[in-house]
Amino acid sequence: MIYTAPSYLKELVTEVDNNILNEVQKEYGTYSTAFKFNKKFKSLMRNWNKEFNEYGTTIWGINENNEKITIFDPAKNGYDGVMGLNEAQDINTIKTINFENDVEIIVAFQYSGDEEEYLEDENSIFEEDIFGWIAIYKYENGNLEEITNIECA
Repeated sequence: MIYTAPSYLKELVTEVDNNILNEVQKEYGTYSTAFKFNKKFKSLMRNWNKEFNEYGTTIWGINENNEKITIFDPAKNGYDGVMGLNEAQDINTIKTINFENDVEIIVAFQYSGDEEEYLEDENSIFEEDIFGWIAIYKYENGNLEEITNIECA
């Protein structure tokens, strides 16, 4: 692992095994890490941009205990969020992606390897918070399926 989980997910995720990490790194490079949520998810919720008729980049998951968990908030997370470069998105319109069964969700984070230099800006004290991409996967029956990826820098 290049970094531990971003600070906002620390208590919610654990490291994935090397097979999953290798699959993620084939797609996103050796400066990528991946983590599995501690609970399975029933669905994902994403904000919807009516103007452009497309998903926004704010994502929550509804876990097996019906808890709403923030998976990614572009106003707070990733390089742009940490540096204050993103404005909050309209989250009044939401679309839900329901899963047939409760599934494991894997989140992967891609880094540039230069995160230490940004700590001087005092926007974050954690290198692992300054990722450039996030990818979200559904992991079911040994199969890793990418649901979405978002540029964060």
